[in-house]
Amino acid sequence: MNNFVVKILGLAILAMILKACDKNDDGVWVDPIIGDWSISHENGFITLQLDEEEISISDFGMIVFGLNEESAAEYVQEYLQAQVLGPIDVNAPAISFKEGNVLRSQKAGEYFQGHWQWMNDRQYLRLGAESLPMDHYNFTVDKLTASQLILRFDATIEIIDETENEVYPYSVLIHLKK
Repeated sequence: MNNFVVKILGLAILAMILKACDKNDDGVWVDPIIGDWSISHENGFITLQLDEEEISISDFGMIVFGLNEESAAEYVQEYLQAQVLGPIDVNAPAISFKEGNVLRSQKAGEYFQGHWQWMNDRQYLRLGAESLPMDHYNFTVDKLTASQLILRFDATIEIIDETENEVYPYSVLIHLKK
């Protein structure tokens, strides 16, 4: 009889342990990208590279587009907004990644909703919204933690001139934080 009681108590304790473990496992894994992201550096959130060398936005405009210093920065910011950043505001990024691949962003004081999607086993992030100049914007994910997101956009600009063609490989690093 004593052995029987010990077995029953042992089963009861085992059942309680398993039930307790079951209660702790009811949480759902949340993708670290889910949340509100904003500017991560006081000096700006964009690092621009030309031929793998860091360069200022003004210098990029003067070298690649042949613009004067006064108009170079503004032109490059407009170019980056339309061709690279898409839903990420070039001046004050505030972007939210929500469950269900919903993207909410504020660009130039206007709020809009779009979509986001992981690609190639989370190596790339695709962002899009109907109100943007392009259908979607693809970024390489350089780093993603619970509080830091670094996206990379790599491309080449080819300037075709009457005398010669110039090719400019460039990268844009986008640093965001929660």
